[in-house]
Amino acid sequence: MAEVLKQVEQENLEAAMSMVRTEERSRLFTFSAETMPLNMAIFARVDNGAIHDLASLQGKRLASYTGYSLQKIMQEQIPGASFVMAEDAMNMLQLVVRGQADAAIQELHSGRYMLRNYYLNNLEVKSYAQFRGLDQLQGHSYLVRRDLPLLQSILDKAYLSLSEEDKQNIWKKWLGSSDLPRPLFTEEEQQWLAAHPTIPFTFDPDRAPVEFTDEQCVDEQCRPQGISGDYLLHLEKILDVQFKPVFSESWNQARQRVENGRALLLPALAETPEREKDFLFTSPYLSLPVAIFSAANVAYLGDLEALDGKKVAVVDGYAVQEWLLRDHPQLDLLPVETITQALQMVAQGKAFAFVGSLLSTSYYIGQTGLTQIRVAGETPYTYQLSMAVPKNFPLLRSILQKGTDTISKPERDAVYHRWISVQYTHAVDYRLLLTVSAGASLLFLLFSFWTWRMIREVRLRRKTEEALRENEHLLSDIIQFFPEAVLVIDREGVVLAWNRAMEELTGVAAEEMLGKGDYAYAVPFYGKPKPILIDLAGRSVLELEAPYAQVHIEGDRITAENSSVSLQGRPVCLLGIASVFRDSQGKIIAAIESIRDVTADRQAEIELRQARDTAESAAKAKSEFLATMSHEIRTPMNAIINLIRLLLDTRLDREQREYAEISMSSSELLLSLINDILDFSKIEAGKLELDQTAFDLRELVETVSNPMRMKAEDKGLYLHLEISSEVHPFLIGDPVRLQQILLNFLNNAVKFTERGGINLRIIAQEEENDLL
Repeated sequence: MAEVLKQVEQENLEAAMSMVRTEERSRLFTFSAETMPLNMAIFARVDNGAIHDLASLQGKRLASYTGYSLQKIMQEQIPGASFVMAEDAMNMLQLVVRGQADAAIQELHSGRYMLRNYYLNNLEVKSYAQFRGLDQLQGHSYLVRRDLPLLQSILDKAYLSLSEEDKQNIWKKWLGSSDLPRPLFTEEEQQWLAAHPTIPFTFDPDRAPVEFTDEQCVDEQCRPQGISGDYLLHLEKILDVQFKPVFSESWNQARQRVENGRALLLPALAETPEREKDFLFTSPYLSLPVAIFSAANVAYLGDLEALDGKKVAVVDGYAVQEWLLRDHPQLDLLPVETITQALQMVAQGKAFAFVGSLLSTSYYIGQTGLTQIRVAGETPYTYQLSMAVPKNFPLLRSILQKGTDTISKPERDAVYHRWISVQYTHAVDYRLLLTVSAGASLLFLLFSFWTWRMIREVRLRRKTEEALRENEHLLSDIIQFFPEAVLVIDREGVVLAWNRAMEELTGVAAEEMLGKGDYAYAVPFYGKPKPILIDLAGRSVLELEAPYAQVHIEGDRITAENSSVSLQGRPVCLLGIASVFRDSQGKIIAAIESIRDVTADRQAEIELRQARDTAESAAKAKSEFLATMSHEIRTPMNAIINLIRLLLDTRLDREQREYAEISMSSSELLLSLINDILDFSKIEAGKLELDQTAFDLRELVETVSNPMRMKAEDKGLYLHLEISSEVHPFLIGDPVRLQQILLNFLNNAVKFTERGGINLRIIAQEEENDLL
């Protein structure tokens, strides 16, 4: 190993295969992508029963060799161990064979290869070497000289072009069986397994691709499909037991079956504080991010804060429901039975959004065809799925933990990719797409220099470029058919996309704009090149040069309106939303802006305000007119009333006096109508107040009824008045308003009665504390 590294460092070799990336090596060399993960195992003599895990290596003699990548980790994490050094990995194992060392730690598959091919029959694999932080190291990779970055890039692209099936076939050909011996169990655990050859379990039938059933599966014999089901198949071989399914129609029923003892295992459950009261959990074996899903016509929400006060669907009993109730009590949660039901509620507008697993929800969107629903935001939550058993079964939890620890990383990856690759097409990696596209021309120019050593890589490079072109075409199609006008530029300001909606909005064809820089994309809007909103995304609002209105900045996303724009010879008001793409180092690599013409909306708002102002002016003029006319009529009416009063003071016979009194009552009623008009004006102005004065109810009623009686008699009707003796004759209130009410009642009664008569009865309906 040390000699190989020396040859690469001295430039006698361009690269080395199957190297583990360490901090020290990274300073001298570059590394390709990981081609196979690390699976470290403990190798010891068959007759050495004292060694069975990392803890049993403390104080023991361990074999190692010069330049070994894990030497530092072993020294740090195995206290008291001494090391016997060899020249290479083969001689390291020979030290254990000869008894000069108690054990050696070597990569599982290469170690087994040496055991088979060099007949080291007295050595065996004792267990996995589960070092802390080992999963953070990059496993088997190509180590390349630092002055050959192009070679490293070609190796990466060649590996990326391999399908998952190709990788699995290569691993199976060279690695052979990956089954470890059955894990070492305590005597108690062995007794428990012997007493429980069949372990009942249940599962959520509607959480694909983690665990689910097909439509024909409705009885107790149904085994789950999906990731958790494959893990159980592995565990059946490792533990030599049978997992018996107990069918459940829903997640809540599955949990009840465990609580009432019908099942002992839930194979895929996220740990929460509430669930810890009832269950014991293994270490997580699967991590699934949780996302926000909403209708496609809803703007990107960003995070959970955007859902405040809105109806949000969640699957009843899922961990995310507990998290949201704890962290976001302001959300209006709508519990449903399944993910499919939640998606249907969003599609029908009964819920604004759904919060759930990105993986499972994406699966059911594809299955149900509800493509009008999309990812609308992120959450800080992740489903860390473990196997869960009842609190009173600690031995089963320990057995399952040891069993899952035995499943190798390639086997775990194979399970994951089996269920993911079948159902999903991976999204376009914008960073990779832009980076590779920019370097494609450079690769082509330098390719001739490498032809004499890299003939085999030509075919692989072509496959990679074809895949990239397909991804680029897919991205282009998505942007092209987006309903809103969209513009995309790279970090240099060169136009990468100008979709059809943008062509219709500006009248400028994409062919005229693609590839142009120096703010050429601003010319259709401002008549000259200048920075616009897309150039300001991710920067301070103080840098805005155009007269934008209603500016809102949220992280790298900026929203603004601009009404000083002219498109195709007409003034318009535009709403722009711009954002940026960043690489893993946080540097901006591209920007995107969607533009919408909101001229009609803003014009409608202006017209609405004008109509409101006109209506208010008309109402004010009407009130002023009525008030003026009422005052003008009151003057002669008061004169008439006073003359009649003077007439009544003279000597009149009975008939003359009766006519004069009726004239007096009619004049006063007419004056009250005029007062009504003034009251209407007061009501519209909000200034009408009720009086509190004493009055004679019977006199008021007689005053109103006398002229109405004559009007009724003219139509051949009678008017009968009856006042209950329970009604007090003297009341305190507003006699004018009461007179207006009675007059309206009687006037309408006379007007709409064709024959017979009219009875006016006044009774005391309710009396309490001197109030009627």
